Amino acid sequence: MERTFAYGVKTESVDQNRFRMQFEASKKKSFVVSLDEKGQAFASMKISGQQSRLTNIFVQVAEEGWWPKIAYVEFFGLDSQTLKPSYEKMLIR
Repeated sequence: MERTFAYGVKTESVDQNRFRMQFEASKKKSFVVSLDEKGQAFASMKISGQQSRLTNIFVQVAEEGWWPKIAYVEFFGLDSQTLKPSYEKMLIR
């Protein structure tokens, strides 16, 4: 149940080296997992409107009632052009 309602992600292939992932709890945000020139995986997404390399995701779960619900998700990254930290908090309603 948690994978379907809270923590799960839907995955689709973009091409041979990239996959788009979308949270089951909210269809508002997605990120792309790619391989860099060294073969290391990394995720990128828009954070506060800026294309960023994702470094962390924090999910706050509200465990009220029978089903877990996500209260909000925080995205942390580095702006792809400036390398400055990027941050966005997405409330789940």
